[in-house]
Amino acid sequence: MVITGSIFITSNLEIVNESPLDGITKIVSLDEDGSFNHEMNPNAIGGHCLLPPMEAKIAEADGDEVTYDRIYSRYLFQNYQQRFMAVLVAYMARGGRIIIYLPEDGTNTKKKLCQFILMDYGIKIGDIDYPPEDNCAFNIAFTPCWLNIMYKSDLISWHDYLLNMPAEARLDVDPVILPKLSDEMSPFASNRAEQYRYIIDFHRKLHQNPNLKQAIRIDFGGNI
Repeated sequence: MVITGSIFITSNLEIVNESPLDGITKIVSLDEDGSFNHEMNPNAIGGHCLLPPMEAKIAEADGDEVTYDRIYSRYLFQNYQQRFMAVLVAYMARGGRIIIYLPEDGTNTKKKLCQFILMDYGIKIGDIDYPPEDNCAFNIAFTPCWLNIMYKSDLISWHDYLLNMPAEARLDVDPVILPKLSDEMSPFASNRAEQYRYIIDFHRKLHQNPNLKQAIRIDFGGNI
């Protein structure tokens, strides 16, 4: 899976306000003080779910960076945040450009958000506040992670999921994936274990032949 889009972060409201209405650029607003009204901008969406939760902010205020890091990192990998990240990844996979707006507030949020998104999702967010522009980057080793969160969020089909999932990748790392594939593919088998074996084998064969089609299931009454 190749991501052709990009993602950047800025604290500069002028950059946000001057973002082009090109149908490609989207602003993800993490503004909490009202300096930018994302509801009035057709390019913008709210992204406050990416900000640290109150427990992390309390730990930061207490000077407990270890607890702050633990809470914030785990928070960014919770289900809702995963679904939000899945939308961003899917958008970038289609060539979209994302600018995260996070005003400076005297905390380490900007640094930590970029650090944890890189650590948990393999996405290096570019920083456009200080020239030369710091480019974004995507670690393709996280391809299974991106595909898992997109598939669980119903942003890609089971066929696109299996086709783009690396042939060597295991499908049982995330406990949601195989049951979801089994429900959607409905392979003919007497039990779940056999269905899972069929799906794993189909995934392997699909990489050998991208035009491979799933077997059509026909019952004894002649119905498909």
